[in-house]
Amino acid sequence: MPGCELRRRCRVCAGTFGRAGLISASLLAVGITATSGCFYTTNAACGQNCCYDAAGCHNGKTCQYGVCVCPAGQLDCGSGTCETATSACGGSLCPLCAAGQSCVVNTDCESGICWDAVCQAEGGGGCADAATDGNLCTLLGGTVGICQSALGGCVACNTASYCGPTCVACSGELPVCGGASVGCVCDPNPAPRGSCNRGSRCGGYACLSCDDTSYCGQECVPCSGNTPMCGGIQSGCVASNCSGQPDFTPCQLATTPDLWYDICVDGVCVSPGTCGNAACNPPGPSFAQADVTPGWLYPDTDQRVCDDASGPIATCPGGVPTDNSACASGGLGGVAFCGQDAQYGWDTYHPQSDRFTVTAGAEPVVTDNVTGLMWQGCAAALGGNACDTGFMGVFLFGQALQYCNNLNWGGYGDWRLPDYYELLSIVDFGRTVPAIDPSAFPSTPTTWFWTSSLIAGSVGYAWLVEFSSGHTCTCGGYGVGALNNVNYARCVRPGP
Repeated sequence: MPGCELRRRCRVCAGTFGRAGLISASLLAVGITATSGCFYTTNAACGQNCCYDAAGCHNGKTCQYGVCVCPAGQLDCGSGTCETATSACGGSLCPLCAAGQSCVVNTDCESGICWDAVCQAEGGGGCADAATDGNLCTLLGGTVGICQSALGGCVACNTASYCGPTCVACSGELPVCGGASVGCVCDPNPAPRGSCNRGSRCGGYACLSCDDTSYCGQECVPCSGNTPMCGGIQSGCVASNCSGQPDFTPCQLATTPDLWYDICVDGVCVSPGTCGNAACNPPGPSFAQADVTPGWLYPDTDQRVCDDASGPIATCPGGVPTDNSACASGGLGGVAFCGQDAQYGWDTYHPQSDRFTVTAGAEPVVTDNVTGLMWQGCAAALGGNACDTGFMGVFLFGQALQYCNNLNWGGYGDWRLPDYYELLSIVDFGRTVPAIDPSAFPSTPTTWFWTSSLIAGSVGYAWLVEFSSGHTCTCGGYGVGALNNVNYARCVRPGP
């Protein structure tokens, strides 16, 4: 009703009449007070009592300063009609009101509390046990709270579970009671997600979807650049135009087969493995090795033993040099056999167990802690902690592309066939048969695996990685790299 505010308070601001000295006793009796020249009422029946003129009032009431009031000596005690005052009650002259009747303060009610301008039977500070949880109650000082036995009885509304003057129940893990906002809101820090669940961000104290023109993906990655758009299974920002975009920026390209993994390469959107030649190959590694000197883009080899002319030796000549001086200190020709792979890189200051983290189960997932890539723990079509269920599946090249594209494994749906650089990154050059860490990747066939990288200058062939000795091959002369041949596959996805 015009003139009434949300919490049933009538604001009466009558210009030259808006002076406290002009408030009649009958207006004072229904709760009208003067504040900064304006008159307010907290009368419970405000929703029925607001008026503009006498036509808006009934049951003998008259319109005074926008409020329907009873004649002198009478009051509306909640029935809608004017009654003769008989006793003092909560600052007015009404008799005590029963549950459901209008009220102004708690003492207007026969029992319970005055809440939302109505006498409520529950409350009154009585929070006996869990059966009363959720009931309104009265805190020390007369303010309204809510019964929560687990928190000790009557507690303030503004908690992680209930917010605002009406104790709105907040559900889920993300809302908190927020500052000037009334009700359940999200904490905006740290931006952009704040206290919101994955897939949403905190905007204006409300949890909004990540997927719009500004943010994308489960982590609400900020999008910038060439009018980015959020794209389906792709978890980040997708460029609508690759011009000027860095290599590996996600984009969208319709191909046959139409795979979800499309990336910008040299300003053009490509879908690796689908164009029939090397033009759609990734330009190099998409990852940077963590925790090493900048510029080392590729993982270490896991070669941890040095050799001399006779074979493996217990100690590497020159130890673990910090530069080339240790190897050059032996005079002409330097220290014999110094400077081998085992003396440099990540492997020299990390144990082998630091490399991979395995999430076990029927569909194991292996996270490479160096590259950040996540791998299907079993060769395609196998499963189980030991990769000993299912069958050894072999695929044509196109089948391998689509198998990984459509794979749901370990709770993820954004798998793809790895490129040459990615698959080579998990080869363990410190062992053979298999040339891969068997504790992280059990039951790996010691033979050829497909990559999505096609061979330059040769139509119909793709690069392969072999897991017996760890070498790579186009193998055109043998035919094993031909796209119409069958080989094994293992799928990869972006890191968490």
